[in-house]
Amino acid sequence: MTVSKISTKEKRYIQALQLAITAPTEEKSKECASYALSISQKLTEDQIKAAQEVVELAIEWRNKYPAFKALARHDFELMHKEFSHDS
Repeated sequence: MTVSKISTKEKRYIQALQLAITAPTEEKSKECASYALSISQKLTEDQIKAAQEVVELAIEWRNKYPAFKALARHDFELMHKEFSHDS
């Protein structure tokens, strides 16, 4: 298995997927899912699959460990601010 550096697009895709899942409202979730979809069009199938696996693991940890779950809303606020500045 070759380990490669994660590109900015991959990071953005991972963040958008996480935000879509952890968003406090349906409206925010749809907004983030739309952003993830637009980013995914610029990624390969392998990049998409790897990113989705990262998100699944992150969600699993958030559900398993209360400290990670508590960070979900904080993460949402920080990443949503970052995305808003990029638009």
